Amino acid sequence: MDLVLVSFPFLAGLQAFFAPCSIALIPAYAGYYVKQETGDNNKIQQILFGLKAGSFAGLGLISVYVVSGIILALFGRLIAPIFPWIELATGRLLLFMGSSTLFGYEFATRPPVVIQTKTNGGRRFYLFGIVYAFGAIGCTLPIFLLVIFQSLAQKGMFGGVINFAVYALAMSSFF
Repeated sequence: MDLVLVSFPFLAGLQAFFAPCSIALIPAYAGYYVKQETGDNNKIQQILFGLKAGSFAGLGLISVYVVSGIILALFGRLIAPIFPWIELATGRLLLFMGSSTLFGYEFATRPPVVIQTKTNGGRRFYLFGIVYAFGAIGCTLPIFLLVIFQSLAQKGMFGGVINFAVYALAMSSFF
């Protein structure tokens, strides 16, 4: 495994953490729940709860990218010949959505999950990590596609999965 080929997913993961689509989620979400769960007075309890929340959110984020890496490493060689057509269709869809938005149509959806408080331990933070990963992909898709292509260029499935794991670990290192 080449160190240069692994350094790009690491740097891309660091950049993806600060994506404008998802970075605003962290202070509001974590600050609200840390204060709600631990109260105002106990700073040590707030720090421990924050570490627990960050760990679970990081695991959620890592699981999205490792699963993506495994799926793409397994099926990447099969879809590589049709990838230019997928890119063309995606580009046309984005042009359609952008011009529709320009003329006033909104592509709004309701959130699929409502996360309850104080009832499910670290699961809500794990789900937050998953949502954060998909939110970051929304802004950093071109960079994420480069990580995908680079992982397909690696020799064997192991190299491709390592690229996604390094990307996810770098992205979750700030949680």
